[in-house]
Amino acid sequence: MLKIFLTTIRKQLKFPIRKFVLLTALSEISYNSLKMLKASIALIASLLLLGQEHPTFTVLEKDDKVEIRQYDSYIVAETVIEGTFEGAGNDAFHILAGYIFGKNDKGVKIDMTSPVTQQQVGYSRYLIQFMMPSEWTLETLPKPTDPRVNLKVVPSRKVAAITYHGSWSERHYDDNLLALEHSLPTRFQQTGEPIWARYNSPMALTMLRTNEILVELK
Repeated sequence: MLKIFLTTIRKQLKFPIRKFVLLTALSEISYNSLKMLKASIALIASLLLLGQEHPTFTVLEKDDKVEIRQYDSYIVAETVIEGTFEGAGNDAFHILAGYIFGKNDKGVKIDMTSPVTQQQVGYSRYLIQFMMPSEWTLETLPKPTDPRVNLKVVPSRKVAAITYHGSWSERHYDDNLLALEHSLPTRFQQTGEPIWARYNSPMALTMLRTNEILVELK
């Protein structure tokens, strides 16, 4: 169908033959090829996720930008880092990664999950957390051998969330935090500092990164 259309266009507009050949060649790309390309991109993005398991939640409300979620409780390994907004996560990553890669009293490896979360807890101080896989409990998890790593239960909570894609820059974060605050219904009241959630490996292309900002609600 597209090829017939291009032939008609050529006759009416008198396209040079080289341009017409190029357009005709492009028309030969099949629908299945486009589907395969889309599937390949999705596969690459999924492979660059930090981990396949995420915290579980129920969506209570949703509009164009914001979701109101009720999260189930889960366990985290966490550490507090002094640094900058954009650098704290990198500084903390090797500490928490050390724990799940075997730097614990049992020498066992623990599966990576996502997202990695970051929350400011003081001047130039950030709390970074890795969720622990749901198969583990506080009783069965190995104890960290690094004193900078702490294990705890994050209780069930209600949050407002906005999802965005792309850069991990502070400016991009600030723009989306402002959008979240402007879109949050007035009947909800925020409590605590915002939580930045990043779902992808640093190896992921910027345009394929999925990020969220969460604010806990009273």
